[in-house]
Amino acid sequence: MVNRFVRKAVSVAFSVAAFALPFTAMAAPPEGQSVAVRYGDLDLTTNVGTQTLQTRIHRAARVVCGSADIRDLLGMSDVQHCRQVALSGAAPQVEVAIAQARNGQAFAANDVKVSPIR
Repeated sequence: MVNRFVRKAVSVAFSVAAFALPFTAMAAPPEGQSVAVRYGDLDLTTNVGTQTLQTRIHRAARVVCGSADIRDLLGMSDVQHCRQVALSGAAPQVEVAIAQARNGQAFAANDVKVSPIR
C-alpha cells in the first residue's frame, strides 16, 4: 500500500504547457503518470484566475492520487498524504506562473504538472 502511494505521489507533478481545454475534460491517468493542468485560458493577474488554477490543481491531485474506501483508514491516510505531496510539488510552479503573469513576462508553457512524486 505504501509503495503504491509512493509511486502515485512521485507521479503527481505539475508541468507547464499551453492548451485551451478545461481540466475537467482530462481522463484519469494510469498509475505512475502525472496530470498537466492547463492555465492558458486563465488571467493569472486576477484573483479569479489564480483561484481557478488552484481549483484545477486540487482536482488533478484527486485524480492522480485516487481515493480509498472510507472504511480503509490506512488507504485514506495514504491518499491524503499523496495529495499533500502532489500539491506541495505543484506550488512552486504555480508561484512562478503567477509571478510571470503579473510581471507581464511571456512564458513558453501554460500548464502545471501534478504528480505525487517529487
